[in-house]
Amino acid sequence: MRKALLVALLPLTLAGCQDQSEVDNLRSQLAKTKQELADAREESRSDKSELQARIARLEARLGKDSAQAGQPTLREELDALRTEVSAARNPEEKAALEKRIAAVEGRVEKVKDEAVEEARKNVPAGSTPAMDEDKIAELAAKKIADSQPTKDFSQAIARLNASEAEKQAVKDEIIKSKKEMLELLEVPTTDGRRFGEEIIDIFIKGAATGEKQDGAFMNVLADLNNTKVPGDSQGRTYFQMIEDIKKRNRENVGRILKPEDQAKLDAAHKDWTDFDGIEGDPFTDLYMQRLKKYQEENKK
Repeated sequence: MRKALLVALLPLTLAGCQDQSEVDNLRSQLAKTKQELADAREESRSDKSELQARIARLEARLGKDSAQAGQPTLREELDALRTEVSAARNPEEKAALEKRIAAVEGRVEKVKDEAVEEARKNVPAGSTPAMDEDKIAELAAKKIADSQPTKDFSQAIARLNASEAEKQAVKDEIIKSKKEMLELLEVPTTDGRRFGEEIIDIFIKGAATGEKQDGAFMNVLADLNNTKVPGDSQGRTYFQMIEDIKKRNRENVGRILKPEDQAKLDAAHKDWTDFDGIEGDPFTDLYMQRLKKYQEENKK
């Protein structure tokens, strides 16, 4: 509006005006408008620092809504780290904890700045209205949530600025890759082992007994890395063929999603073939089959 007024007044001054009082009035209005423009520019320059001061309380407001289920908020993470620091006696351990605290605090500051910038993008050109603090808090909370790692596919895919068709295509590619991996893991070794069933059985036993299965799981991983797949013309191990499937998945999904959405998916979970909670996941079907078998074999 201020700029429009200045533009409207300029033709009159350039054309000249016979009425001196009108000329004086126009000059007065021009001077006033120029000052208002200067004030607006100054307000715009200081706007960000003022906003940052206003959202200094933002960190405390980022509660459970900003964290994925079962994961701590940044505030809880900071509090836990500070508690560890106060209990640490070893100087090296204390220094390491303080470094972690600084990293988390840096994430908070980064989110604040990003929230301010995103909110400012929605301000109409030429205006500098006061920013809505609740909106900034909402944007910052969302950004923190979107930066949290998660293996839940529905949470990860909801973060993307992709169309529903693109999201479905990503889901289809992941299911396709999971099927390829399961088919591979169910190819029996020369001595009759089926790695897919072995891995599932380890998880089932751990959940049923409460006993740690780390050793058994690491042994299977080692065997996957050292055992060649029977009949493979390239002589690859199970692990190498799994890695090839993961690579193809990343390439195929990469052709569907824009780079910024690929980065968001990476932030959720680096291994796109390892997302949980996908309808039609073949590993879920195998898990239920093996669970039923385990329950029948271990009836009291």
